[in-house]
Amino acid sequence: MSRTSDNKRVAKNAFILYLRMFFTMGVTIYTSRVILNALGVEDYGIHNVAGGLISMFTFVNSAMNSTCQRFLNFAMGKGDLGYVRKVFSTAIQLQIFLSIIVIILAETIGLWFLKEKMVIPYERRDAAMWVYQFSIATSLAGFIFVPYTSVIIAREKMSVFAYLSIATVTLRLIIAYLVKFSPWDKLKLYSVLLFVLALSIKLVYRWYCKRHYEEARYKNEIDKKLIGEMTGFAGWSFFGLFAGVSCSQGVNMVLNLFFGPVVNAARGVANQVQLAVKEFVGSFQSAINPQITKTYANTEIDRMHGLMFRSAKFSFFLLWIITLPILLETKYILTIWLKTVPDHAVIFTQLMLAISLLYALTNPCLIAAQATGKVKRYQLVSSVILILLLPVSYVLLKIGLPAHSVFIAQFVFELLTLIAQILMLRKLVEINVGVFLRKVVLPIMLVLVITPLFPWFVRSLVREGFLRLLVVVFSSILSVGGIVFLIGFTKDERRFVKEIVVNLLVNRFHLKLNRA
Repeated sequence: MSRTSDNKRVAKNAFILYLRMFFTMGVTIYTSRVILNALGVEDYGIHNVAGGLISMFTFVNSAMNSTCQRFLNFAMGKGDLGYVRKVFSTAIQLQIFLSIIVIILAETIGLWFLKEKMVIPYERRDAAMWVYQFSIATSLAGFIFVPYTSVIIAREKMSVFAYLSIATVTLRLIIAYLVKFSPWDKLKLYSVLLFVLALSIKLVYRWYCKRHYEEARYKNEIDKKLIGEMTGFAGWSFFGLFAGVSCSQGVNMVLNLFFGPVVNAARGVANQVQLAVKEFVGSFQSAINPQITKTYANTEIDRMHGLMFRSAKFSFFLLWIITLPILLETKYILTIWLKTVPDHAVIFTQLMLAISLLYALTNPCLIAAQATGKVKRYQLVSSVILILLLPVSYVLLKIGLPAHSVFIAQFVFELLTLIAQILMLRKLVEINVGVFLRKVVLPIMLVLVITPLFPWFVRSLVREGFLRLLVVVFSSILSVGGIVFLIGFTKDERRFVKEIVVNLLVNRFHLKLNRA
């Protein structure tokens, strides 16, 4: 397939995912407001910490997700449909096995930690148990169906992914209103309905894949060699994702031990904002990630490097254009969004957004490392750095530092991890660190320094309110868009962006003519 057609497919998929993103981000943010008001700050915090405890064990599912995605992308890059079928069936087998392990861990170690260590008001312990058990069930519903969603992404059928994502967030909003007006225990009902929704959506994924893709049909054949390869790859991914969970939910547990569920509610609000913003850049990366793996499978290393650099830089700029106005107007945005803003929510949100900017750079590095299949050293070094955050966070709070100090520490550790990852890619994919610094890091630093100046100046001229928010958003878009296009992009990248815009406009115009 030609490079031009690949670029057009990436552009089309990115466009589809952005339409999905704008809808899902808006609905998700509004849903968070509805459910926070419906549950109250304390119950919202309980849901955040009790449900989040499960992710301490379900990182194995994320590891298998990335493993299945890598092997499917690689097999499709080679054009080996028989191997694709084997990967799919083997992934199903491994997911069933891992589901059993997660159940055992969650119902022993996790249950003990919930009962004995979590700071939860006595009268809400029964509700917390409901949240915990149905969070287990919700996670398991996702486990078995991971290979089906991986097939859709590997096939780059992003329209299906977009439609089902839109359906999911719409139904979540409906659930939030059902909970709000329900006469029953709202926290219990919310956990039950989330499970029903997750299971229903996953069954739709399964139905679609079985109907459209021959490789998405399970065959009870055991390929020991492939099981060994996927298990070995996933094993180191487990380690890496465990480190990531330590950074997120582990820190959440530490905050609960020192401050209780109210601070967990503040972190839950900040986490919702972070997830919504990351979704903005995730749409672009979801469109380009399969191409990074497939170009490596076809030994197009130079093109792979170009995709990595472009993914990292474009992702960062896309994230910055939405993050900058939020950073400048965090307090006001949270106030009009939530009405009742939990203590610490403003500073937590700002720091987590800063951490998200680093994620935009680490994801292309991770995808490139996974494409090689040689992730042992990469995951080991990255994981050791991140795992250290948990004891450091505990010590920081133990000596009396404020709650937000753990997020400052997380930013530092994430930055150190990014530096280590870039250095390790020199051997894995023959990346030139000097070129990466010149083509990616330097333009990003220039944009970060210059772009806030104009919005900050304009902000200082207007009193706080909705008018100032509009002015800050408009000036931020103008500043970031202009500076990125003039300084952040190279000549070739400016041409690439123009081609994408023209292709999208032409395709939309032709579509309207055909409909007419």
